[in-house]
Order: sequence, then C-alpha cells, then structure tokens
Amino acid sequence: MEWTKQFFDKTWLEYGFCLVTPEQTRQQVSFIESALRLKPKEKLLDICCGIGRHSIPLAQQGYLVTGIDFKPEYLTKAQAEAFTLKNRPAFLEADMRKLPFVNLFDAAICIWSSFGYFDEEADLGILKGVAKALKKGGRFLIDVANRDYILRHFRERDWTKAGKGYIMERRIFHVDKSLIVTTWVFAGEGHIVLRTSEMRLYSLIELESMLVRAGFRVSERFGDFNRARPSIETPRLILVAST
Repeated sequence: MEWTKQFFDKTWLEYGFCLVTPEQTRQQVSFIESALRLKPKEKLLDICCGIGRHSIPLAQQGYLVTGIDFKPEYLTKAQAEAFTLKNRPAFLEADMRKLPFVNLFDAAICIWSSFGYFDEEADLGILKGVAKALKKGGRFLIDVANRDYILRHFRERDWTKAGKGYIMERRIFHVDKSLIVTTWVFAGEGHIVLRTSEMRLYSLIELESMLVRAGFRVSERFGDFNRARPSIETPRLILVAST
C-alpha cells in the first residue's frame, strides 16, 4: 500500500492541519495572489487542496477555484467549511497523478510540500499533468521543502505541539535516493498513533530542471513566503513557472 493512503487519515486531520496558523495561511494566500499575478474570475487549480485552507480564501478573493484531493474526508470538511459562502470553490476527488483536465485553468498551485510523494518518474508525470491542465501561458506555483536547508540543519527527531496533542518526528535521510523517511508519533489524550511518510526532496536545480522537462519556463524563485532569495538558509523552494 502506498504510504499516502495510510498517512493522510483522520489522525492527520486532527493533528497535521494544526501545524499552520491562520496568520501563516493569510500570508501564503497573499503571496500566491501576488506571485501568480491573479486577476478576478481567473480559473485556479489547487492541487492537494486538503481541507481547503487555500482554496476557500482564494475563492473569497474572487477567483474561480477548483480544489482536488484524493481524500474524500478532507473534501467533505472543505465543502462544509465553504457551504455558506457566496463564492465557493469546487472540490473534486482526484489523484494528482491523473489530473482530468485539459487546457482549462489560468493558474495552478501545489502548496505545503504536497509534491515528492512518489518516485521521480511519477513526480515528473504530475508536472506534465499540471502543464496539460493549464491554458497556454498558464502560471504554476509550487512550494516544497528545500533539500539543501534540511541537510544543513538536519535533526533526527523533534517534538511539536499540535492542537490538544503532540507530534514526534523521527527521521532518516537516504542520500542515494534523496528520500527522507519519517516515523511520526501522534500523541493525544489517552492514545498514540504511529505513521510513516516517505518524501522525495529536491534541490533548486533539480526541481527547476524537472519543471522545464515537463514543459514549463521558470520565471521566479523564492526561499520563503517573505520573498527571500533561495539559499541553503531558506527553508522552502517556491518556484513560479508558466507554460
């Protein structure tokens, strides 16, 4: 079984989404609008939208948002959150490796390390699917963890407060595969849940090369949502590209 199918369940719903504050979400949404130069009524695809953390506020800004995710439980929560809003996103259940769109969207986003779940061939296929879903000249923003930063500041384990519980991460980095395997311990009131994730990490040049191979032209590169230039001291790789 693919690790994603077990990992992204009600436990991550309870703990994982608590790791980002509303203030961080607002900053990210503002960054997305600016970096993609979004215009009212443009069609925007949110890949791995989860519970609609970005889809919903972006729709409220006047964009026509479609969020896709493979977890129906997350989409149900997103739909409930957006139910009373005037401009609601459309939420669809779909595998990011099999995007069912052709020449439809003005822009697309893939945020919060929602890329690198599979092998390199599959990851390249995902980017090709995004390019296919965009109109000619469509823009794409992808946000992943910066491999060089993680290696420079590598920590074998961490404890983090998450909602009413805690998350412990125990990490192993496989250099030959550029793969970080993490054992997660979710500890709450009266229960402990163990999960494992396997994330493929990319350097800036690797990610940019993959985007080019998928048919994109990279125009901007950032190291965080404050628009810092990417370096070994910036935690994120945020690239803006167009078809």
